[in-house]
Amino acid sequence: MAKAKRVVLVPLAALEVEQARTWYERKRSGLGTEFSVEVDAAIERICQSPEMYAKVRKDYRRVMVKRFPYSIYYEYGSGTVTIYSIFNCSQDPARLDERLP
Repeated sequence: MAKAKRVVLVPLAALEVEQARTWYERKRSGLGTEFSVEVDAAIERICQSPEMYAKVRKDYRRVMVKRFPYSIYYEYGSGTVTIYSIFNCSQDPARLDERLP
């Protein structure tokens, strides 16, 4: 199984991570860091086996973030993982259409 050689986090996905981290940190000191650690672990799982996760919308794959209600939507091709959204699962799923090109 191929490993990803490169990860690209689109600006909107980076913003989603930072907003969620900030929100969790306000809820409890250290929780934002815990969220970031889980997101990083999910991205590492993607990089180790990018084709393992099923395509759920066209060519986009999804992996769930452990402990937090977030999923990561990404594409994989030519050795590159492109992450389009770190999506809060409590949001309307139709909002994904705005995030996935």
